[in-house]
Amino acid sequence: MMSAVLDATTDGAVWNRLIEPTRPAMPAEAAQYFLTLKFTDGDREQMHELAKRHQAGDLTPSELESLQTFRRVALQLDLLHAQARASLRQVGNGQHS
Repeated sequence: MMSAVLDATTDGAVWNRLIEPTRPAMPAEAAQYFLTLKFTDGDREQMHELAKRHQAGDLTPSELESLQTFRRVALQLDLLHAQARASLRQVGNGQHS
């Protein structure tokens, strides 16, 4: 289970417990909506630029904080997308409650 891999106090671990991958499926409409959530082109460009500059060791403390925020939100979005996909599979297999 993913929570066993993550530290119990990380954002990802808390979100994993909140979303509960073993919970019955969320409504298909909600799952489909969550799967439409994505970063804007501007955010993706900013993340890419921050990541390149981080590899070069050229970030200010404020920029490093921004990069870490983007990483946390990206992980949270990945967890939400995973739960939505799992829910749609459950609904598709007639396993919803």
